[in-house]
Amino acid sequence: MGDKVNDPVQGGDFMRRIRLFTRVNGNPAIIVAAHPVKNAGKDNLIPYGAGAILNEVDGNLTIWTDDGKELSLHWQGKLRGLDFKPELFQIQLRGSPNVLDAKGREVLLPIMMPVIAASRQAREESEQAMAEATEKVLRAVVQSPGQPERAYANEAKIPPGSVRRHLLKLERDNKSIYFDRTLKKWLPTGKGEAAIKKMDRCKSDAGMSQVIDI
Repeated sequence: MGDKVNDPVQGGDFMRRIRLFTRVNGNPAIIVAAHPVKNAGKDNLIPYGAGAILNEVDGNLTIWTDDGKELSLHWQGKLRGLDFKPELFQIQLRGSPNVLDAKGREVLLPIMMPVIAASRQAREESEQAMAEATEKVLRAVVQSPGQPERAYANEAKIPPGSVRRHLLKLERDNKSIYFDRTLKKWLPTGKGEAAIKKMDRCKSDAGMSQVIDI
């Protein structure tokens, strides 16, 4: 690309040279692999350095994994064309009996395989059930502050052993703004109460019962 990774001029020139390949017979699509910034998060997957690159490409496709098992293919920053929902893939090792190494072993290569619709539906249903249970636990704390976790399990109608997991998830994901634990009890803050009211308003506005991501 050049001798300076962060040079926007060199980055832009490189992408303009690459675009010439899209004009050969067949008009192929060209994919250029790029790294995001160091310690990038899910919402910061713009190519590392040379920000001018985005001005020269038709789209910035991204790949992200939360659990190391499934990869989410989406886009960020720019996309010339229709939007699309994230597509899920799994990395599988595949080989062929016709491709062997010097010791006669099959050469295994990683291949991205799309997650079948049934698996995706099962995952979405699991995530929906988790969100519903988490909301019930938060609602139970708001309605009955400072109670034992078993009481919240009864109120939310979920197994007692999972109550703490939902509470800790709420505390971690929302940076402890929903609870005050100075008395070693689960006590809701004003923001915790406001979150429940917001969920209720959203459900009312939608005209149907639905879980809001908290």
